[in-house]
Amino acid sequence: MPEGTAELVLLMIDLDADEGRLVHWSVFAIPPQTTRLEAGVTPAAIKLGTTSFGRLSYEPVCPPAEDGPHRYLFVLYALSDRLDLAEGASAEQLVDAIARLAKAKGSVEAEVDL
Repeated sequence: MPEGTAELVLLMIDLDADEGRLVHWSVFAIPPQTTRLEAGVTPAAIKLGTTSFGRLSYEPVCPPAEDGPHRYLFVLYALSDRLDLAEGASAEQLVDAIARLAKAKGSVEAEVDL
């Protein structure tokens, strides 16, 4: 964790959706000391962004069988300042804010074929 990190942001993106990149999960206002997120639990301090499906939730992976495998990208950003965004911020709003405040980022890509 870079020194001076004020907040973490996590995005989960389907890189192979027919509609283009789909945001399946966006979580921000994550305290920098956070080391894990429990399944099905959103701590009070954390805010959810709006997914590409128009909801404030985690959207499970479910690539259409006829598509073959889809790649899912998880990106964690360390920000130099707290975001001034309300819960429900769009992925575009988050990406714009991240571009200004990112100190560091890390990513993991997973392939899913159902």
